Amino acid sequence: MLLGLFCVTCSSKSAVNRSGGSGGSSGGGGVAGGGNYVGFGDAGPSSGGTTGSGGSSMMTIIIPGTDGGSGALSLVCTPGSLIVKGTPETIQCAIQLPDGSNASNVVWALDDTRWGSIGQDGLFRANGLVGGVVKVSATVGSTTVSTNLTIDVAIQDNAGSISSADLAQLIAGGTADAGFGWLYPYDKTVFPRGLQPPLLQFKGTAASATYLKLTAPHFSYERAEGASSPVRVTIPPEIWKGVTMTAGATDWVTAAVSKLSSGSVTGPIQENWLVAQGKLKGIVYYNSYNSAAAMGTGAILKVKLGQDFQLIPLNGASCMVCHTVSASGSVLSTSLAIGRSAVYDLDTAGNATQRTYGLSATWAFAALTPDGTRAVTNGNGLFGIDSIGYSRLVDTQTYQEIPAPSLTTAVTLAEMPMFSPDGKHLAFVNRDITTSMVLSLMDYDGSQTPPLFSNLRTATQVPSEWIAWPSFLPDSNGVVYHQGTSYYTGGRNGRDQDYAELRLVDTNSGQVNDLKAVNGYLADGSFYLPYGTAPCDTRGDCTGTQDGHVQYEPSALSIAVGGYYWVMFASRRAYGNMIAPGGTVPGGDGPFGPGTPRKKIWVTAVDIDYATKADPSHPAFYLEGQEVPSGNLRPFVALEPCHPEGDSCETGSDCCQGYCRETGRDASNVPILQCVPPPGSSCSNIDEVCVTIADCCDQSLLCLNSRCAIPTPDIR
Repeated sequence: MLLGLFCVTCSSKSAVNRSGGSGGSSGGGGVAGGGNYVGFGDAGPSSGGTTGSGGSSMMTIIIPGTDGGSGALSLVCTPGSLIVKGTPETIQCAIQLPDGSNASNVVWALDDTRWGSIGQDGLFRANGLVGGVVKVSATVGSTTVSTNLTIDVAIQDNAGSISSADLAQLIAGGTADAGFGWLYPYDKTVFPRGLQPPLLQFKGTAASATYLKLTAPHFSYERAEGASSPVRVTIPPEIWKGVTMTAGATDWVTAAVSKLSSGSVTGPIQENWLVAQGKLKGIVYYNSYNSAAAMGTGAILKVKLGQDFQLIPLNGASCMVCHTVSASGSVLSTSLAIGRSAVYDLDTAGNATQRTYGLSATWAFAALTPDGTRAVTNGNGLFGIDSIGYSRLVDTQTYQEIPAPSLTTAVTLAEMPMFSPDGKHLAFVNRDITTSMVLSLMDYDGSQTPPLFSNLRTATQVPSEWIAWPSFLPDSNGVVYHQGTSYYTGGRNGRDQDYAELRLVDTNSGQVNDLKAVNGYLADGSFYLPYGTAPCDTRGDCTGTQDGHVQYEPSALSIAVGGYYWVMFASRRAYGNMIAPGGTVPGGDGPFGPGTPRKKIWVTAVDIDYATKADPSHPAFYLEGQEVPSGNLRPFVALEPCHPEGDSCETGSDCCQGYCRETGRDASNVPILQCVPPPGSSCSNIDEVCVTIADCCDQSLLCLNSRCAIPTPDIR
């Protein structure tokens, strides 16, 4: 049974947050309705309206008649607004003729299909999970008229069959447990669309019941759950998709949680999150030395964003771990722990087909050009484990060196090299100068014969620590890297523990940003990660830390999504009350130790306009779907290999020619999107190809890595 809005004290307060705008721009398709939600019963009578309470929405337009006269045509939608509760609802729209009858041969359309669909009979079908203001348009002959419909989501979900008396207590709130607090996620996190929901985790005494209220403009979801120890609250996937599709770029999603313990209530305690206006795309390739999926040995695994991990079978090879992937997602280069390398082709699902095997160790961590056809090999072998190897430009099809004297006369040991997304620059740790203290850059022109490397320069350097794992942002100007006691994440160079934090250098200005938020610091310098940090001595020993100085190996997606750049990285920080001191996953008490599960993949949003920000980073979130018991490291994120003309798509970044367009409508009048050839003189949509901003249909967009992209929203 689904019940609508309610109030325990009958104070007539609506559960729908009506502050703010319409829920933002398009971003990732609609949401299927039909959830099985149990209402709060007699916890309180309904208030604030019922389904279809909004009356009608009407627009009148005068269309000249053929005899020089005119007739008034009205666009009428009844009702003009809905309060939906998790299941589909309908609004009937029609064009009324002057005599009161309805016009035929009307072409109906929506400005966005997040909310639902409209058939050619004028029946709008709201999916029941996404709120906001949707524009309905009707075309009669050569005339188009439109009107707005308001959809408010108000769902109650008594998933734990909590009694009305306990519900009333939870909603009223209290202060019984001073230790009750958030462990995960973090306040002010930016989440993209298209991922699995976060698991909400808390400190404090065990709960006999919990109450979550999740709100955004035009959206309210209330969930009551039963006992949990330690305290955790779940968000159903369809609800998470609904709220992330509802919230606009500057709309805060508020999560307020209360718990009942020993008859007393604590809470609500509250966090606020933002939603990027785009679906995060790509596949994260990471390695583990103790993957259960690989029978406890080393392996490369993949997480297609929004799904669960899969082991990548590498033709029977064991302990294949060290790897890089081309930005296009089409080529993977990897090595055995004993120092032999191989190259693989990747398909759109991330499955690997071996090209060759038995290459030298320098192919491990080689810099692949964006299309994967060439590579600059990693200098110094496999970090000195094998005999010294020198950096060379090689062909990934023939595995032969491509003569490039402008590289080999300037650089011999380019360690951890990385090409920029536009293929015009190379970043690397310059071992020719000193031991991992200098980040160098070169320009690259592969169209020349021989290929030309030029303008060797220093991006940044440090006096005593190590710089490692450079990765370009999509604009090819910013480079993220880790800076710390080693290029490893623990246990090498005579150390039992290695510490690092993430940094960002603007290669135009040379300015280095400490990325405080992602490393765990507030703007005032205080540390916000829940298990704390400890100061490091001059040798970099931070003994005693649980969350601080343990952020490593960044990798940036090659395109901007939803107004942000996206960086994946490995971290030994605690994960809520699950992989943490006293957590429920064995071995998670401390950040270091053999086979610790604390090493996990995390994701952070970085503002596109980073050059103007004191801190362009945001609190990170745990990558759902990765293997839990294993130690996971060296994430490498890439797009899926592109799709050819005629394949289905979501945006232009899916397509080899760069364009994704509507080619028809299904039975529910939902657009069918397919990869198409360049559409001649038309402008480009978000994620489609551009040379300059002038190529984008919306002139407020940016042109980044040859794609039209949403700018970072102003959330001040």
